[in-house]
Amino acid sequence: IFPDHWSFMIGEIALYSFVVLIATGVFLSLYFVPSTATVVYNGPYTPLHGQVVSEAYASTINLSFSVRTGLLMRQMHHWAANIFLGAIYRARRGEEAMSTRSDGEVTVETLPRLGDEVSSVEEEGVGQEPVPHGV
Repeated sequence: IFPDHWSFMIGEIALYSFVVLIATGVFLSLYFVPSTATVVYNGPYTPLHGQVVSEAYASTINLSFSVRTGLLMRQMHHWAANIFLGAIYRARRGEEAMSTRSDGEVTVETLPRLGDEVSSVEEEGVGQEPVPHGV
């Protein structure tokens, strides 16, 4: 019996993108040289021939153009990181917010929705005028 609430899908997206991050990160770490030493570039990217670059930058360019699927792995790593952070951000901004009271008890409160705020304003007799948030 797997929970069917929509927020579990966000957790799955975060999990799968994290797995892709780990797999592509291992692949990329096999070819990346984390060095600030300067070298004269003579790799496959001809506009950089003869330029003085860091060894880390040269290894990244070589990874992109010389290693089979290197550029694909870099792009997968980039997009998996963006999706992972987006999923984590969305999960933190979900329907429920946890707060700690002064006595140390943790409570779960439902965040207000825009429709709820408008209907509560109309019930108070304020009228049809829009009310700015936080007032």
